Amino acid sequence: MNMRRKKTMKQNNIASLVWIAMGGIILAHHFGYISDLWPHFIVVFAALMIAKGLLGLTHNS
Repeated sequence: MNMRRKKTMKQNNIASLVWIAMGGIILAHHFGYISDLWPHFIVVFAALMIAKGLLGLTHNS
């Protein structure tokens, strides 16, 4: 039972890191390459993804 819970927590942490990474990639693209072409809601979306990931990490630890 305890091992199973630990495994799901680890999976949740990985999922949270993926959210942060995806948000970071979107932000990097937005400010790096095509900032003029992308609408500004992309920044909000990326920030929400990162926030979701950070929330997941803090909730699981």
